[in-house]
Amino acid sequence: MSATPASPASLASLAAHLPSVSRREGSVIAVLDDIRSDSFAAVHHFAHSSSRLDDSATVLLLSDGTASHFEHVAKKLGYATRLGSRQRILFVDAFSHMASLGTGNPTGPFARDPAHPLASLLAEIKHTFANYPGASAGTSLNLIIDDVSTFLGIGIPLRDVIQFSVDCRDLVQNSRGNLILASHSDIALPDFEYLNSYLGDMASAIVKVKGLDSGYTDGATGQVLSHIAELGNQEET
Repeated sequence: MSATPASPASLASLAAHLPSVSRREGSVIAVLDDIRSDSFAAVHHFAHSSSRLDDSATVLLLSDGTASHFEHVAKKLGYATRLGSRQRILFVDAFSHMASLGTGNPTGPFARDPAHPLASLLAEIKHTFANYPGASAGTSLNLIIDDVSTFLGIGIPLRDVIQFSVDCRDLVQNSRGNLILASHSDIALPDFEYLNSYLGDMASAIVKVKGLDSGYTDGATGQVLSHIAELGNQEET
């Protein structure tokens, strides 16, 4: 059953129970969902919140969607994301090379360095941050990854995905920004379980998005249950 678009009231309720992102905070937030839910609402919330911070750059790494789809969903959710000409959110498409395969001129980090795609992808993120409109030496980076577990799903070794996550953490903390990593947490395979455990240990806040125990509903307000553990304090909503 498809869900109705989330109402402003339901989004405000969700936002009230999610960890905040602040300029110069240096936090890491892990957003873990399961098969009965989807972390898209939380990802959009963090992208929107980050884009409103002064003297900061918001970069969204897309491994589970496209920029146009993200913008379309953002409008459906009612977020004034300041996309387009103002470029408050810049996108990095992890798989952009796929569209040009076979043309003789493939682009993107996976095409440039097939043996070490995530190292090349990190370089692309750094390049995007360095060229963010209006960025200065004091600009902080807010990096959002819509699904880091996708990289395991396409066969990249666990050690490389872990290293990439650590490198992203170091990058944002060096600028005193924020890192938000979403991941599917219910895939019963050792590498996925280890990745999500590692993300939980690395994070200063964890958001677990779960389906309701009572089953599905036709309203967005009743589809997810979030558990937040922040700096040792447990809060359930």
